[in-house]
Amino acid sequence: MRRRHRWAPPLLLLCALAPVWAAHAEGVPVSQATDEQKSQAQELFIKATEKMKGDDHEGALADLRGSFDIVASPNTRLLIMRELIALGRPAEAYREAAETERLAQEAALADPKYQDTLKSVQQERADLGKKVGFVKVDVGTLTGELVVGGRAIGTEERGGAIAVNPGQVEVAVRGPTGVADTRVVDVGPGVEVAVSFVPVVKPEEPKTASGSVHPFDMGTGQRITGIVFAGVGVIGMGMFAGFGSANQAIYSDLEEQCASGSCPSSLQEDADQGRTWQTAANVSVVIGAVGLAAGAGLLIPTFFAKKKSDDKSAWLGVEVGPGYVGYKGSF
Repeated sequence: MRRRHRWAPPLLLLCALAPVWAAHAEGVPVSQATDEQKSQAQELFIKATEKMKGDDHEGALADLRGSFDIVASPNTRLLIMRELIALGRPAEAYREAAETERLAQEAALADPKYQDTLKSVQQERADLGKKVGFVKVDVGTLTGELVVGGRAIGTEERGGAIAVNPGQVEVAVRGPTGVADTRVVDVGPGVEVAVSFVPVVKPEEPKTASGSVHPFDMGTGQRITGIVFAGVGVIGMGMFAGFGSANQAIYSDLEEQCASGSCPSSLQEDADQGRTWQTAANVSVVIGAVGLAAGAGLLIPTFFAKKKSDDKSAWLGVEVGPGYVGYKGSF
């Protein structure tokens, strides 16, 4: 014991400089420990068991870790795991259980008596897996220190599920100048939650064609088509007026020259021309009527489209009958 006290000051200085290393120190394997090391470790082990009986779990944990720092016994580490559970630190206990299982496997190869320790830790670790949560992190392109639940995660843990205490867990990536990005997730017992720092890229919305001239397009194309038909109708009506006027002029001239009821043969050519103008006028009025009707049929619904969508009772239709084309509806 005097030898240990003689080295205490340098050890305390080393702990102050590297507390993380000291917290995870590991003694010599059981198979390689000297009698003096075993005696020192056993003394602390007994003190820890006495404190456990008095519910001094913090004190027991400190003595157990001191004993383990001298001799890395699987039995000591198993008790460390149990004390962490008693202190309400299940995630830390789960990580301790994983290391205890590894250590017990190695020790059992040299001494079969540690088979019982191995079975115990495997069972207790499985039970712990139902009480802790797990977080799997994808840091994407971020670089820096990964911190989960306030604990820095080493590179060996980053690829797998990280044990955490159930509840709200903060996951952060810290760069040299501070926190680069952070997430807060709810983790339930026995549940694994995926946390991603990969930016979400929204897919581009498909572009819709504009200005279509398809006759059945209910947008701009319908209005353009309607205007074209209406234009044809106006031209047809204009031709009807022109051919009709020409025919009427010939008809009036012939009526004057044939007042007696008979027409000289010299006027036959004028009569034929009048019939031609009459035929052209008849064709023009049909073209004009169809064009105007079709144009109106395409244009009018677009003018009343909003009113029709607001008032479900509004409607408009084209009515075709013998000798006429018309509209009927309700607005």
